[in-house]
Parts: sequence; structure tokens; C-alpha cells
Amino acid sequence: MAKPTFTALKNVLEQADLILATAPALPENRTAACRELLQTALALTNDLRQEAATAAVAMGRKGGKMHCTSPTTTFAAFIAPSA
Repeated sequence: MAKPTFTALKNVLEQADLILATAPALPENRTAACRELLQTALALTNDLRQEAATAAVAMGRKGGKMHCTSPTTTFAAFIAPSA
């Protein structure tokens, strides 16, 4: 299941896109530019939701325990598949 924060962010972005879709067009093609940016943000949000779900599955396979051996280990190390 997706994290509630990602779901909330997705809902906000969809609402903003809907407002722009139903509002009169802004000058200088601003409406289209805003909607394109919102669609990009939605795609990124969906990717983040998928990555979060994948990380949760990986953590579940390890019994819910992931140990960091170095304080400099990045988040990417936690979500990367282990060999």
C-alpha cells in the first residue's frame, strides 16, 4: 500500500490539474505549461510511490530489519536489491 503522504501529494497534484483544465486559459500558453509540469510531478510521485512499495517489500523479506553498517550509507543502498 502506498504511503499516505504520496497519496495526498498525488491527490493535490490531480486537483491542481483539474482546476487548470476547467479554468479559462492563461495568456502566453501558461496553462499548458503548468499542466505539463503537473503531469511530470504526477509521474514522479507515482515513481516514488512504486519505489516506496518496493523498499517495503524488500524490508519485509528481511524480517523488517535493515542494519546500516556505515553512517555514510545512502538511502539508495537501502532500496537497492541485495546480491
